[in-house]
Amino acid sequence: MTGTLQARLRRGLGGQAFSQVVAFAIQIGSVPLYLSFWGTSLYGEWLVLAAFPAYLVISDLGFTTATSNEVTMRVSRGDYDNALGAFQTTWAFVTLISALVAVILVGGALLSPIAAWFEFSQLTDFGAAIVLALLLFQVLVNIQTGLAAAGLISAGQYGLHAFLTALTRLVAFLVVIVVLLLGKGPLVVAAVMAGVECLGFLTVLAFARHHSTWMHHGFSRVSGRVFRQLATPSIGFAGFVVGNAISVQGPIIVIGAILGPTAVAIFATLRILARAVLMFANVVFATLRPEIAIAYGRDDIDLMRRLNTRASQFALWLSVAAFAGLMVLGPWIVEIWTVGRIAVQQPLFAFLVLGAMGTLMWTGTATALLATNNSKEISVIYLISISAGLAVAAAAAYGTSLGGVALVLALAELCVFVLILMRSQAFLDQRYTSLLRGVLRPPTDALKLFRRAP
Repeated sequence: MTGTLQARLRRGLGGQAFSQVVAFAIQIGSVPLYLSFWGTSLYGEWLVLAAFPAYLVISDLGFTTATSNEVTMRVSRGDYDNALGAFQTTWAFVTLISALVAVILVGGALLSPIAAWFEFSQLTDFGAAIVLALLLFQVLVNIQTGLAAAGLISAGQYGLHAFLTALTRLVAFLVVIVVLLLGKGPLVVAAVMAGVECLGFLTVLAFARHHSTWMHHGFSRVSGRVFRQLATPSIGFAGFVVGNAISVQGPIIVIGAILGPTAVAIFATLRILARAVLMFANVVFATLRPEIAIAYGRDDIDLMRRLNTRASQFALWLSVAAFAGLMVLGPWIVEIWTVGRIAVQQPLFAFLVLGAMGTLMWTGTATALLATNNSKEISVIYLISISAGLAVAAAAAYGTSLGGVALVLALAELCVFVLILMRSQAFLDQRYTSLLRGVLRPPTDALKLFRRAP
């Protein structure tokens, strides 16, 4: 483990902040860029093909996250042999599964008339299949990067991991801009993205092996026992992926089917603004989780409580500030952002912000549970609550406005917060009064964790 707690947290916060800024810039800049050079038709075809690799990301079934936590906890107590066993077992399994899924998708693309199915006018069937193959290869390499990152995270270099990953995305985006300026199409763009991803993987791997000399690829420590041990928390993390898809995409489908596309446009646009605060919150949560895993590996329950309380404290104060700020500035932001095409509707917007606050609160409260692979139970709580909320929201959509749908979804998120709070307090053996005193204090003292030690 390298550096002090404060030093690791500072580097982690910096890396995560850089990562979120890059992600936001690419998300905002990609749309006008592609539209300007390709036009609506070709850009739409690119988006259709780019959607398929998302299924490949799910193929790791949560093992990458669970293994990163497990390896970090093992390394923190000097158990390098079992850390290597966890790494190699997951590497073998995830590589096999993701490769099989990729082969099936590429094979299906080569044998299917993709262009005809989706009514492409710019790309041919073969051209679409090649672009898809390159995009899938990029995701395969990205999965390998995530696995190799366990060597950085377990060494306390999670800030460096976030920085290198974001740098890879930024370089790829800048190179794509050059390619577009040269008048190239999807095939060259996909090839460039895959090539930059390979360079990013090799860079992360080199740093990971430098900081974690115990880590190496192979099959010598692959173990069925370790696989079964990791399966339980992995299922929990996979459950969050599914639950997030239900939470984010489910309402769009329901509203579109019942209230029509105009309602979808209003709901989706306002929800993007309402949930923007989550991006900034993840900077802190992603920084604290590895340190909680390290503390857990060392049986330092007091530090675990302190760090989880800090996460909850940050979530509470950020939620309050976001609600107040968006209620005042939201209409002005939406007016400028949408060029007057969409206006803030109340109480719809207030309920959307309330739902985002619920998400922010339960994510902060769950920091210790997620960091220590105690995710299965809370993922079940999340799945049941969000699914039930979506079902009730669908019923509400028939008899109420969009505001009623947003209210039901917000109540579901707040329900998740209460249930996860109870589970978190039991896990940390912490009294509610102790947590309450910690979170109600202004978060200025939390800066001490990130401040340079004298």
